[in-house]
Amino acid sequence: MNSDLGEMKRKTEIRLSKKKEMLPLHGQDSNIVIGAITGGKRVKECERYLARLGNIYRGVLPLPACGEVDRFIFTKLSSHEERMRFFGTYAYLVDHRKIEISVPRERSHKIYRELIQIDSRVFVTLDDDLIEHKAIERRFKIKIKQPGDLL
Repeated sequence: MNSDLGEMKRKTEIRLSKKKEMLPLHGQDSNIVIGAITGGKRVKECERYLARLGNIYRGVLPLPACGEVDRFIFTKLSSHEERMRFFGTYAYLVDHRKIEISVPRERSHKIYRELIQIDSRVFVTLDDDLIEHKAIERRFKIKIKQPGDLL
């Protein structure tokens, strides 16, 4: 009986993993995370969008964006308590929403070139200079959107 339950659990995990891999891939800008946690620019849109990660979209936070979040934590938050609260919420968000951290590797560049041929990509940002910037979208074969566009 225990082996049957173990097998069912394993099959369920495989099925859920495959389902997650099929979700549309979205890269997040650091401002989405920072805005949702601090109550910054368009906070409600950021919160509602992030709530969809792991369910409707698959979230990826590029390592450079993680560095921007870290820079924010250590330069904009003045007390240890503020930093710890922010970091706790940030860690919970990444874990709970199953946001992947993307670390570019040497072979990733070749794989990336192949992927963009078959996978539609969305980069989500609050940067008004990037929103629907047609030249960037064409050059990198991505769509640049703000959180509210995806609700």
